[in-house]
This record gives sequence, structure tokens and C-alpha cells, in this order.
Amino acid sequence: MDGMIQFTITGVENVLEFISEVHNEVLEGDEFWHFFNEEEEGIFLRCSEDFHLPLGKWLVENSYTYTREVYKEDNPIVSSFSWYFKRIFHLNAMMAKEFYLELFIKNEDTFKDHTQWQKDYVKSIWVGAITERLSHCFLNNLQEYTHRYKKQSNDRFGDDKAWESYVLAEIIIGRSMWTGMRKAYLDAKERKENNDTNQER
Repeated sequence: MDGMIQFTITGVENVLEFISEVHNEVLEGDEFWHFFNEEEEGIFLRCSEDFHLPLGKWLVENSYTYTREVYKEDNPIVSSFSWYFKRIFHLNAMMAKEFYLELFIKNEDTFKDHTQWQKDYVKSIWVGAITERLSHCFLNNLQEYTHRYKKQSNDRFGDDKAWESYVLAEIIIGRSMWTGMRKAYLDAKERKENNDTNQER
């Protein structure tokens, strides 16, 4: 993804509050900025080259810890459609920011008497609804290339109307496998670090 600088920022407690603030203070004029919340690794915040100096300055002034590098895309799908993904990633980030502001800042009084569980439940309903719309719209555009899923649906239910569910189920299974492999990797890494520390003692 050409022309993007990635900041890896650690120690942020409320990610969307932070993203909203940094957008308003620094990145409002950047049409391609976006972020990924990678939890234990930190926030991957990417901006256009023209914005990386003011962003770095703002992070220092606000006592955030970060590293900075020129971003190099290594995902072949993203690289093949980089023009589109650059804009999709930006719009996803903007939607997440607006979701946070609209639901829990602008309408704060609506939820002031709710328990944390109730607030989290409302958030999950909205996240599910937005995700469903995003996935459905894209899959709808591509359905003439989904014959395998339509056949699965037809074989199981007698018609092909459930084909979207098969696509999403395959994605869920794939993501679950990736999550399991990543957890195994992180657990092995932690064990190795603990063993190395014990040997040093």
C-alpha cells in the first residue's frame, strides 16, 4: 500500500476514543488514514506521508509510546486490489469512529442509567447489524461467481437461497483456525521467553 506510514502505538486504553481524538486533532484532512486494533501488539495506525510528522509530534506531546515505519503490504489479496482496499480501510475506520461517537457520546444520556453489560449488549447488536450489511452488499454483487455455495445450499435445502450463509460459515471456520494457530504460536513464544528467563537466572 504505497505512500502509507504505519505507527504502532501501545498503552491505549480506549481505542475508539483515542482514534476519534487523533482524527480530530491531526488526521481529519487525510483521505486514507486507517487503523487496526491488534490488541497485544498495539494499534496499527496508518497515515499518508504528508501527515506522519504532525502525527508523530502529536503522539509525543500526548505521551504515547510508538514506533514508526514505512508500511509494506504483504497480503496478496490486498496488494492486488490496493486502490480499493486503501479506501475501504479508511471508510471502515471512519465508520467505527462514527459508531462510537453516535452511539455512546452524542447519545450518552440515553445510556447513562444502563449497566455495562447492557451497554455492551447494545454495542454487539449494532456491530452485528453493520457487519451483516457490509458482507451482504459485497456478496450480493459477486453472487454470479458463487456457484459452489449455491450448489451446497441447493443440495441441503432444495434451493440456493442460503448460499450467503455457506460463504460466511467458511469464513468463520477459516478465521477460527487462524485464531487457534495464532494462540498456539503466542503460547509457544511465551513459554520460550519464560524458559530463556529461567535459564539466565
